[in-house]
Amino acid sequence: MRMNAGTCSRLQVIARAGMQIDEKMRVAHVKRWQIVRTAREQTLAEHLYRVWLLVREIGPLVGLTPDEVRAAENFALLHDLPEIKTGDIATPVKSMLPPLDHIESAFSHEHLDAMAACTRKSLKLVKLCDLIEAVCFLAVEGMGNHAMEVESGFTNAFTRCWLMKSGRNCLSMWML
Repeated sequence: MRMNAGTCSRLQVIARAGMQIDEKMRVAHVKRWQIVRTAREQTLAEHLYRVWLLVREIGPLVGLTPDEVRAAENFALLHDLPEIKTGDIATPVKSMLPPLDHIESAFSHEHLDAMAACTRKSLKLVKLCDLIEAVCFLAVEGMGNHAMEVESGFTNAFTRCWLMKSGRNCLSMWML
């Protein structure tokens, strides 16, 4: 059976989408915490899920609308998607590099579209939950002095805030 041009182009679109899906499925194999010693490896997939879970639970507590929470949930699942190509670049190294937006956008516009759909408060919530997830992982799985130092930096600031204000006000303060 001979295929016409329309059929070929549809198959090419499906094939390209399949490659993108295969690429995204690599989130289960991309490792985090390259310079921090941990008892077990954490994958990008686990991290994205845990950030999503925190966003889902905390969003309503800090006064986000259901639409803002949904947008934040979507971004939480995609926020580190470019790491499929770049790997987990350690924060000290990342802070010395120019912005990686051009590299990230060359890989995927999906996470950028999800970010654009967020309000300022939604974006701050995802960042906060990203940090909370890191602290929670390191509190359980971190090993050695460096892991303790990385974990304690954020934990101490958040705990001081929590003790000075009620929990809801503390979380809301982070969202301003």
